[in-house]
Amino acid sequence: MPSLEERPAAAGRVFDEEQRDRDRLRRKREQREAREREQLILDEVAPKETGREATIAKRRALHSLRHAEKAAAADVELSDSELFGDGTSDLAALKQDRAHREKRRLERQQEARAESGRSQRQQERQDKERSTVRMLQALAQQSRELGLGMMAQTHPPPEPRR
Repeated sequence: MPSLEERPAAAGRVFDEEQRDRDRLRRKREQREAREREQLILDEVAPKETGREATIAKRRALHSLRHAEKAAAADVELSDSELFGDGTSDLAALKQDRAHREKRRLERQQEARAESGRSQRQQERQDKERSTVRMLQALAQQSRELGLGMMAQTHPPPEPRR
């Protein structure tokens, strides 16, 4: 059985829960009433349409109403110093940024030149290899035409020694 000191704390918790429930119900009621007011406003402002056009028009009106509230809430007051600057210039930072961009642009150009040189050398090697292959194919064709294959002897056999 709880002591006398614990009972008021428990009663306070029950009271807090009841208060939260009442607040929650009150908020729900206020939201429902606000939706109903919006609906009445929309019905008065928007012309009555029927069918699909009516639902589309109602959705558009509801969307614009909700977004108008968000836009109004999003308006922020900015001071003149925030909008126009407070006199301190970021010229040094701008110059540094510009120099960094120029340096990076030059590096990219240099990399492109080096890459084009590499690709040119690679192309030259490939061309040389192709010409070598063509030359070897021509030699093979000639040896076939002459009847000299890989197995043919090009030199007469050596004479035996006496």
